[in-house]
Amino acid sequence: MMENQVNALLWNVIDVSRGDISLSETKQVAFRLTTFKFLNDISNHPYAPQPEFAWEFIRSGGNGFGLRINEAFRQLEDKYPTLAGVFTSHDFQKYPDSMLFQIISAFGRSTINNELAGEMSEQLFTFIFEKEGKSSGESVTPKEIALLLPRLLKIMDGSVYDGVSGIGRFLIESRKYAIHNSGSVQLYGQEINMETVALSRMYLVLNGINDEVIQQGDVLQSPKWINNGRLQLFDYVVMSPPFGVRNWGQRNAEFDPYGRFHYGIPSANNGDMAFVLHAIASLNNQGKAAIVVPLGILFRSGPDQRIREALLMDDLIEAVIQLPSNLFANTGIPVAILIINKKKRPERKDKVVLIQADEGFLKRRGQNILREEDMDRIASVFESDVESEQYSRIVTMKELHSNEWNLQPKRYFENSEVDSPIGRVRFDRTSFESSNVPKVEMKKIAEVFRGFNVPSSITESSEGVEYKVISLPDVQNGEINFDNMMTIRLEETNRIRAYQVQPGDLILSCRGFTYKMAVVPETNEQLIISNNFIGIRPKESADSTYIKAYLESPVGQYYLNYLQKGATLTVISRDDVENIPIIDIPLATQREVGSAFIEADRELQERIREAEESRIRKYIELYNRMGAMQAVDLE
Repeated sequence: MMENQVNALLWNVIDVSRGDISLSETKQVAFRLTTFKFLNDISNHPYAPQPEFAWEFIRSGGNGFGLRINEAFRQLEDKYPTLAGVFTSHDFQKYPDSMLFQIISAFGRSTINNELAGEMSEQLFTFIFEKEGKSSGESVTPKEIALLLPRLLKIMDGSVYDGVSGIGRFLIESRKYAIHNSGSVQLYGQEINMETVALSRMYLVLNGINDEVIQQGDVLQSPKWINNGRLQLFDYVVMSPPFGVRNWGQRNAEFDPYGRFHYGIPSANNGDMAFVLHAIASLNNQGKAAIVVPLGILFRSGPDQRIREALLMDDLIEAVIQLPSNLFANTGIPVAILIINKKKRPERKDKVVLIQADEGFLKRRGQNILREEDMDRIASVFESDVESEQYSRIVTMKELHSNEWNLQPKRYFENSEVDSPIGRVRFDRTSFESSNVPKVEMKKIAEVFRGFNVPSSITESSEGVEYKVISLPDVQNGEINFDNMMTIRLEETNRIRAYQVQPGDLILSCRGFTYKMAVVPETNEQLIISNNFIGIRPKESADSTYIKAYLESPVGQYYLNYLQKGATLTVISRDDVENIPIIDIPLATQREVGSAFIEADRELQERIREAEESRIRKYIELYNRMGAMQAVDLE
């Protein structure tokens, strides 16, 4: 009954404003009027409006609705200074009386009680914020993630903090979880956007939280919860920071007065790890955090890798849970939940739980949804110390170290089935690596180098060398097509020469789910490869056609797929290629094998050509029998 009542009321309010004002404006209007109506209808809160400026004052008296709403809000804030700016930061006089009259009438004489208010706030959030997020590009964290985080941390009692709290959804769900489990928590939040802070205050009030728990400010450059000049410390942190923030304040990080960056200073162009470090610094010595992060933070090299190593060496990371892609309303970026625990239980010391939960979801139009059973499985598997095949693993520091501190779960779940020129096969890595077959790392038999990052606008040298740039479309069916290559003229330098390829080099595409390979043929052209390729130049003991055939084999395909990083756009690095084990056979045998593969491919193409010619002859014969060739001249 309550759900039907809420839906009917909200749809009336939203429907009235549709067409007259934007979703953003509807959000401002609906939240303020709903909250004010709630403050009038219920007495178990500290913000009772003055009787002469209550709901009846707004809804009666003919025209001038906007003026009366503004006055009622001003009187409320004058009476309760802690509400300053929450209601009056939005001017209602700019809206037509006809629209405001219909919205106020939509509320009718219904009473918004505590239960109804909480449900209305959630429905308003879900409908307006998620719809607005799709059109504005703002990231709105799905409710299912907000429900999951408190379960993972088992938030029962103590303090809960969200440094990028938005409207306060994570805090609300943490409180609900604690109450449901007979607990009690204190909430703390910070949000950079003043308008969102005002909305969060109303959202919290509608959910029975009257304290001023969310402060306004940039959490990286000006954290607000400070105690005696130091960061206030909390029992729990739940956060979903914005992804890929640039200019987050790296310049000041080295001299951060709160000591948040002693594990390392993240890249200036990506603040993902800065939020993680802030969350860790905000935990007390028994604290736990659950942070929603993009997958890149789990495997990026450079500063992020060094910070991951430091966090792992301090045994702070308890788990990484990879979630399905396309959970967010406005982006398909796949995310993970990073669990931080400053006091792991003994059986989890020096280990990390990796959960590959990216295939458990309900697919809906335009967005994937975590179901109750998906969240149940994630929570139960995380709590247990039992590994589940192709779903969860408990990984030691030694294994993490051997994988360069890569925390992407996919890296530790081997898919032994690979597609190859002989079909889909199963590969036993353990058997291969423990066998007596002689093996050598790629870097021992070849020089491996990166491609050239061709800028969108490049200054060419009139006196330089003319180069052709090999890009992905230029490689088809294992051959390089020179016809439509981009040509640029550059001054010949050591830097440019580092990207040059020569006849006999092997080039390997390094982005995407399928690999393109080709051996550079004899040519007089000056060639460089784009950054979509990795170059492999065999040393005297190796043959490029053999290396190509090996990388196309089931063994080579396994290692190429296993070493991929990323989810939306997979990449393989030069370092990864250098470490691929190659079956080491004599050079003469390599050349024989490589030539035999070329001959097998040539025979296939010849048979395809012969079959095509035979088919054409048969078609002509049949067309003649039909009488359809009388007006046809064969060229």
